[in-house]
Amino acid sequence: MNLGNKLILLLLLPLVTVFVLSYFFLDRINLSRLGLTSQIINSTISKIDFNPFNNSQFDFDDYDSIPVLSCDSGQAYFKQLKNPIAIIWTGRTRSIMQSGGYYAFEKIPEDSRYPLFGGSFADGKTADLSGTYKVSGLLLGIECGEYASIFGANSHPVIDIVEIQKIN
Repeated sequence: MNLGNKLILLLLLPLVTVFVLSYFFLDRINLSRLGLTSQIINSTISKIDFNPFNNSQFDFDDYDSIPVLSCDSGQAYFKQLKNPIAIIWTGRTRSIMQSGGYYAFEKIPEDSRYPLFGGSFADGKTADLSGTYKVSGLLLGIECGEYASIFGANSHPVIDIVEIQKIN
């Protein structure tokens, strides 16, 4: 075997090893749950992305495991949870939308990850909510709206309000 063939073999052996190991082990690990996807752009460049969405839906079982999502100008989105999560939060009314059907709350105590949350009543009823409330409901997902909204540059949890109790 000449020197050229040995060099080619030395260069190809690690690549073949990686592909064989990937085939045997990665097909048994669901990396999409972690939000990892890989894509081969061309034969020399590969790209690995972190994306916590699976088909535009969250695949998380509890609020604390949901990552903080950025809210960039001009990038409005709503990422729905695959399965809604029951929550009980305390919040102070920040705003009632003009239609009266959607409310913005500041979390108490302040949550550094998502300081605001928004919600509406699941049955469509509206109430005059001003003050501080204990809000029970179902977390449906995370939304990033327009910068001009009351939420500004903050993505925020969206809930269906099931029950609400005035604290003061």
